[in-house]
Amino acid sequence: MCPKVPVVEDLLTLKSLAYNRTTLARASLFEKISGLWLDDAAKLSGPAQEAMDQILADLVKDVEGAVRARVAEGLAAKPDVPPKLIETLATDPDIMVSGPLLTRCTMLAEKLLLRVARDGGVVHRQAIAKREAVPIALSDALCERREAAVMKTLIGNPGAEVSRAVFR
Repeated sequence: MCPKVPVVEDLLTLKSLAYNRTTLARASLFEKISGLWLDDAAKLSGPAQEAMDQILADLVKDVEGAVRARVAEGLAAKPDVPPKLIETLATDPDIMVSGPLLTRCTMLAEKLLLRVARDGGVVHRQAIAKREAVPIALSDALCERREAAVMKTLIGNPGAEVSRAVFR
């Protein structure tokens, strides 16, 4: 089966949206391109996937929170996701955007999760503490600030490895 190729009108629409700097146009462009990724990612070559990922990561910064949250929710459980886009969304200050990825996305690198645990807000740390698996290094980072809500969430998580230092 041949991959779906956008017709000329689709390309012209994308081009006009790319030149339009309004918030609505940026959101529309983002949704159209992310739709191409989600629908046809398996059919795209490696370089095309990388280019599309970079475009999405750049565009998502100009998109309103509700759209970012909807995309993050859609990507949270997918096994093959655009890495730059999910990193951008997972570090979003709005927990409605970053929360689903911090809690459920298995594609996030531990290095990124450690950075969010140290630099993010308490709600971001709580989201990470809810992950299906939390290794010791990550649980230690989550508990560095000794926030009761984060520690309670972590200790109540059967998939979290908690060091003796945290219990003390």
